[in-house]
Amino acid sequence: MLKTAMPIGDHMVLQREQEILIWGSYDGTEDVILRFHGAEVKAKRDGETWQAVFPPMLASTGETLSITAGEE
Repeated sequence: MLKTAMPIGDHMVLQREQEILIWGSYDGTEDVILRFHGAEVKAKRDGETWQAVFPPMLASTGETLSITAGEE
C-alpha cells in the first residue's frame, strides 16, 4: 500500500524557492513516481520507506501533487 507521511495531505502549503521533500511508505516493488508543477521525480527507496526531493520552484496556487506506484 502506498502512503505519504502524516504532514503531507490536502491543502498543504509548500515553501517557495526551497527544495520540497516528500516521503512515505510503500510495500510494493514498483518505482514511486511523483509529479508536481511540471516536474517529475522518482523516489529513492530504502526498504518500505521512500523519499523524493523536488527542486526549488516559484510560487503558484492550485497545483496538484500526483504520487503513483504501479497500479496505485
